[in-house]
Amino acid sequence: MPHPKKRKERDDGSKGQRNKRSKHFYANAGRHIEANWKGIFATCDTGRESRCVAELYRLFEEYADKLYGPEDAGTEALMPNEAEDEPGEGEDKAKDKDKDDDRDIESEIAAEISNINAKKTKKGKRITSIKLDTQCLIFFHTRAPVDPAELVAYIFKDIEGSRKRQTRFTNRLTPISRTGKANYENLEVIAKEVLQPHFHSGRTGIKFAIRPNLRDHNVMNRDEIIKTVARAVGTEHKVDLKNYELLVIVEVFRNICGVSVVRDFEHYKRFNLAKVLDESDARTDEKACGVAPE
Repeated sequence: MPHPKKRKERDDGSKGQRNKRSKHFYANAGRHIEANWKGIFATCDTGRESRCVAELYRLFEEYADKLYGPEDAGTEALMPNEAEDEPGEGEDKAKDKDKDDDRDIESEIAAEISNINAKKTKKGKRITSIKLDTQCLIFFHTRAPVDPAELVAYIFKDIEGSRKRQTRFTNRLTPISRTGKANYENLEVIAKEVLQPHFHSGRTGIKFAIRPNLRDHNVMNRDEIIKTVARAVGTEHKVDLKNYELLVIVEVFRNICGVSVVRDFEHYKRFNLAKVLDESDARTDEKACGVAPE
């Protein structure tokens, strides 16, 4: 049996290596979400951030190519190991490898993603990961022609049709159509811009709900956020928390807020990639909100 002290030294060394890999992984990634951005929040389990980023790069680029065409000739070759595996095969292979091989793979992924981020930063690529210094939360900054809400909806529709699980480490995706500073004045401006094509293009009587979510933020509050967004929607539409057609998502993270409008949120298990193929009902006690516009 190994001496306890030696085991402890080995464990500490391993932890140091993991931290070093994590630093290398995010060496070329941005660290802050800025105003007037578009993007996608993603959540994952603790300690799976790097693998979540790796698989989402593959997933987003694959579906962005389908929607908008290839970004450049080198994009598909950047991650050959991820691209060559058919959905489901990577999971089976991973189960057959021991922990040492698993860590080696993670190190390789880190190096690949670091290179991708470096190239994207230089060329202003359409999808770039942002390190948020918050466990379990990732943000992908998207640029034209990528529409975050359109991309997320397309991914879930295809997964539902193919019945093939595309990811292992990612939980929920939340598209953001525009960001701004987290205050009510900016929220009103952002909401009017994002909501305009959905609520102010001739149709009336649209059933809607509002879903605010606050992370690491204690200035704005849910009730005022809902009232602000409801005023931007207007009195010609109707709040319906159970059978809404459109859901207005408001994400507040630290000093940034973001808004998007989505469909089929409940149908796609609240955009949860880990649960979208489950047959069980994904509804929880968490509810969308809404008030009659003042």
